[in-house]
Amino acid sequence: MAAKESNSLVIPTSEFDAPHLLGAWSCLVAKPGHVLGLSPFGDWFLQQPGGAVWRLDLLEGTFLQVAASADGFWALLETDDGADDLLQAGTVEALMRRGLVRVSGQCYTYSVHPRLGGPFEASNMRLGDIGGWQLFCSQLHAQLDAMPSGARISGLRVDPDGALIVEWQSGM
Repeated sequence: MAAKESNSLVIPTSEFDAPHLLGAWSCLVAKPGHVLGLSPFGDWFLQQPGGAVWRLDLLEGTFLQVAASADGFWALLETDDGADDLLQAGTVEALMRRGLVRVSGQCYTYSVHPRLGGPFEASNMRLGDIGGWQLFCSQLHAQLDAMPSGARISGLRVDPDGALIVEWQSGM
């Protein structure tokens, strides 16, 4: 996908309930700032009070600065490297050729999240609801990051209230 077209890949805030969904990430983002949008895979782009733009990465569960300003962020998306790094533009183009075309309220997700061992392959990618993916990823990262060193995941389940529960066993 040409870098010039990549800005159209940013999911606008009109497609999701930003305050509600961002609240699920309070463990990583204490002061969210201004939401610029989401990547096609649901990563957040947030402009902080000082002007810098940060990315909340749903795969890694990290919150890192990607540009010194909003203008710098949008300019970065106009480059092939920036579009591929921040938006996974090449992957999105390949998925669209396979018929996975995102519509309003959707983002690309993984059948098995890579932190649970899922591969970074098109066969593991699908379309899903933005809200559901955000809530799943925020709960997953919070619980995986809190697991003791050496613990192994033994299962996942959803409690009656809809919360994700990561089950684990202590390392031997």
